[in-house]
Amino acid sequence: MLKHPFTFLMMALCLCFMIACENKVNKSDVMLQDAPKIISDIATTSYAINPNTSVVKWMSSFRFMPGEHHGNIKIIEGNLILDGDYMVGGNVLLNMKSISDNDLSEADENAKLTNHLKNTSFFHTDSFATALLQITSVVYSFDETKKVQKAKINAELTIKGIKNAIIIPADIENINNEISVVAHFYIDRKIWNLSDEVKQVVADPNIEKNANKDLEFEWLIKADRQ
Repeated sequence: MLKHPFTFLMMALCLCFMIACENKVNKSDVMLQDAPKIISDIATTSYAINPNTSVVKWMSSFRFMPGEHHGNIKIIEGNLILDGDYMVGGNVLLNMKSISDNDLSEADENAKLTNHLKNTSFFHTDSFATALLQITSVVYSFDETKKVQKAKINAELTIKGIKNAIIIPADIENINNEISVVAHFYIDRKIWNLSDEVKQVVADPNIEKNANKDLEFEWLIKADRQ
């Protein structure tokens, strides 16, 4: 007969508690182990820019003077990156040697202007034959009722080897695996070291001080799913 039954009972209870503790799984561990892993089934997709259906238009005017010059720059290649239905990145490579003027009908005046744009004081195309737009992010103003989404494109534009950040307002449309981006924006010539000299183009040297320091662009980019 046990002399100390109460002591034996306490020892048995302690032993059971210790065994239970060894087999117990922490509650937080259960949550981590059993929680489903959320894996997005949306992968980024590359859309190739079509140089034949895309248009890059440049415009430049003189303040306090009527009229403007405008023309085109050809796209070499590029792509747009989509996450699901929305553009999130991409790049556009421009052929700066292709720059043309569309408003001067007389051949000599047209050649004089395009040569001015290609020379060392402006785009310097002999040394910098291309320009590059790199899209780093896109901020949308969502409107589910509209097919065309308003957006602000954050990008880096490299001209003459000089890279500057810009924000481009754009309308973006995605229909049947074709992306359409329409953008209208300005850049400050000075920060890309693009000359304001117009003496080679305009006879009156006093017009130089009235040169518009902004260069205007209209882009229509078309891209198809690869």
